[in-house]
Amino acid sequence: MAITIAANTATAGTDFSTTVSGFGSWEPRYLVNNADGVFQMTTGDEFTATLRAAGARLEPGVQRVIVERRYSDNGIPRTERTPFEITVAAASAVAVPTITVPLTDPSTTVNVTPTLANLPSGSTLSLIDAVSQRAVRLPDGLTFGTDGVLSGTLVNGTGLYRVQVVATKAGSVVARSRAFTIYAPLSGSGAPTPTPTPTPTPTAPGYLNTAVAVPYAAYGAQRVVSGYSGPLFQVRRSDGTTLDVSPQSGGDYPDYDAVTTWAGGSALTVPVVYDQTGAGRHQLQTTLANQPSIDVSQRIGNVAPLLFDNANGVIKSTFASGLVLDITALSFFTSTAAYNTLAKTAYLDAEAANATTSVYYLIHNAEMLNAGGTPLSSTLTAASAGPENGQATVGFTQSATQAAPFGSGTTRTVSAAKTSTAAPVIRLGAFPGDASYNGSQRFLCAALYDATLTTTNANAVISSLNTAVATPATFDYTLLLDGDSIQAGQGALNLRNMQRALVENLSKVPKAYNTSSPGQTLATIYAQRVARFASLYSAARPSIYFLQGGTNDITVSGTTGSDLYANTATPLVAYMKGLGFKVVHCTILPRTANNTAKEAERVAYNNLVLANSAGADYVLDLASNPTMGPLASASDTSLYPDGTHPSSLGYRWLAGAPTGTYAATNTYYYALQQVLRAATANAAYVP
Repeated sequence: MAITIAANTATAGTDFSTTVSGFGSWEPRYLVNNADGVFQMTTGDEFTATLRAAGARLEPGVQRVIVERRYSDNGIPRTERTPFEITVAAASAVAVPTITVPLTDPSTTVNVTPTLANLPSGSTLSLIDAVSQRAVRLPDGLTFGTDGVLSGTLVNGTGLYRVQVVATKAGSVVARSRAFTIYAPLSGSGAPTPTPTPTPTPTAPGYLNTAVAVPYAAYGAQRVVSGYSGPLFQVRRSDGTTLDVSPQSGGDYPDYDAVTTWAGGSALTVPVVYDQTGAGRHQLQTTLANQPSIDVSQRIGNVAPLLFDNANGVIKSTFASGLVLDITALSFFTSTAAYNTLAKTAYLDAEAANATTSVYYLIHNAEMLNAGGTPLSSTLTAASAGPENGQATVGFTQSATQAAPFGSGTTRTVSAAKTSTAAPVIRLGAFPGDASYNGSQRFLCAALYDATLTTTNANAVISSLNTAVATPATFDYTLLLDGDSIQAGQGALNLRNMQRALVENLSKVPKAYNTSSPGQTLATIYAQRVARFASLYSAARPSIYFLQGGTNDITVSGTTGSDLYANTATPLVAYMKGLGFKVVHCTILPRTANNTAKEAERVAYNNLVLANSAGADYVLDLASNPTMGPLASASDTSLYPDGTHPSSLGYRWLAGAPTGTYAATNTYYYALQQVLRAATANAAYVP
């Protein structure tokens, strides 16, 4: 059965819609590569789907999308992916939306009138905090109008610090102003006029140890080589304009407010990662669709990582070519965080002279695979991979006779004889010829050596990189999320998932794991419970387990709601409570692919979860979330781009927040707060 689309041409600035045909009756259908969120697909009818894109987000050129259908072949689950290219023609003039805010002086009288240019029709203006990117509470006396005008009278000594005017349409930011501050000076006899206290420019707690070995190349989203004064990386906005991003004066990290202002609401990709050794061995990517990205709202400590978002079907990677390297004398170490705790992540690929032979894939817990995908060392577990909200510095050394992977606090020696072969290309991300190990990662820094480092020197390099990126040493509680692709983050932009959307709102530091994965069933989770979870509980701090999932058991496996609850969810809740976890049991969100019978089973399961005969410590009724829970919401492409998986905006609504727009009771934040307050016997505990 062939999947086809009715139209494959579009025009920049003009909304696009076409019919996708060729599905079997109510087969699950997904858009696994959506060109950085430009396209969305929803179920049309029993045999079709509709592919759409907002004209404001269409860029001239060729956009590649991949449509996936899932079906059963004599009881065996099958997946079929069909790629399509959509040619986007340039409009007569494509204008960049902008919001310009004038400079302000201290005053009790406020009138900030932004200049708006080229905003798409139907855009909504709002005022947000420039750091948290969330709605702000206005001081008494101020109003913010639908025209973007901030006006009124301030009480002396009050104001707003670092806020932005943003324009959104269909849940996406299309333009944003620079960050600005307004305040009213103190008045009265002898009272000085206050100025905002400047925030100290942050510096890294350490740098790459170059004394033990001189790196052949070094890369980072922050300064990692002491004394390096050049740019860290280059960003590209949607109009094709680029900007070299350097550390702030006196610091080691970029000025993210300045980057945000320059972006003007555009998503940013990264075409260049600069070599900080000064040797000019820069990592490049000239193909727009394959460039990694950056989302400055996602931070690990003080740094926003570079995002190799390969989870949706298009490989994001960068490469340095023309190198003089031999694979029998090679060492590589990187500090990074996987997009998902159990995700296999390829950090480095050394390519032979013909640029088609991959030498290594390096996995998140320092498991190594050879070019054919055969494991050379350990099995990946959440305990060895480390918490998702932190990072792991891992690496390997290679000689003519053996490989030595480093990571997870251990060093292994693997027999891996290699013939001396030139490797003129080194690629970060993943090897384009093999998408099975897709390389999704949040990249912080890396060091490459043209020698086989000793174990002592390798550990010294790892220690210095861990120090440079400020690995968390202590945690307030353990946060474990487990489920399917809905919680893992499939389909959302920039590797956003449920765990990261939640952690952004937390004031304390959890040891956070997200062991969710696409296609996973509750039956699989229960069968693997001992290997997955037994080592993650710590009696030294509260441990919270969010159990999400079930939609694949019902929709794909055909399990009834009652059987799923009785035979899988109930014993799983009991097992996790037996380990010592506080269990939060989630109801199942809606999806457009469910027919009447499947929807009835979802409702039946949810009703059993709410009755809670399994004895979960808290029931999180996601199906009653006012924004994401209604059945009709699954057809809203700004919330569910493919009718099943939440968008980045959808994750914000589900994550919740302590205050503001996203605060609600049927959210992860509220559930976490209630469970922690009970666990700590502190009614005022703030997560």
